[in-house]
Amino acid sequence: MVNYADKLPMLHSLGNDKEAMDRLRKAYAEVNLFVIRAEKSAAPEAGKTSSGKLAAEISVDGNAMKCAISGRLDTITSPGLLQKYNENTSDCISEITIDLSDTEYISSAGLRVMLIMCKAVKDKGSFTVINYNSELMEIFDVTGFSDIFGIE
Repeated sequence: MVNYADKLPMLHSLGNDKEAMDRLRKAYAEVNLFVIRAEKSAAPEAGKTSSGKLAAEISVDGNAMKCAISGRLDTITSPGLLQKYNENTSDCISEITIDLSDTEYISSAGLRVMLIMCKAVKDKGSFTVINYNSELMEIFDVTGFSDIFGIE
């Protein structure tokens, strides 16, 4: 708790009236004020959100890429997935399988990354989404991505 009366500057609008200033300080001394301090925290690490982490395990076997996503794929974490995808992809990849068995949530930013992956193999192979839960299926249905990804 802070005693604001001690911090009250001389108010020129009182015209140097010392008695008025003393009454004002006394009134402020009876008021309880609380100070809340906000401190800037460090930026979150890439791939982490306040509710959890994104773990994306990508493996490549010949022309097939498998990507297992755990956690939340959202605005904060999707750039990390895109970076991992770009590091592991090549022109010979013709099959991509996305395993969502441990995925909690996908935002529009996450759908965008999945769309980039889907388009990369669109004309030369297959893009498959497996092990999704009912909440994720609802996201795919509402956004129309169930048709784009061929999810049934």
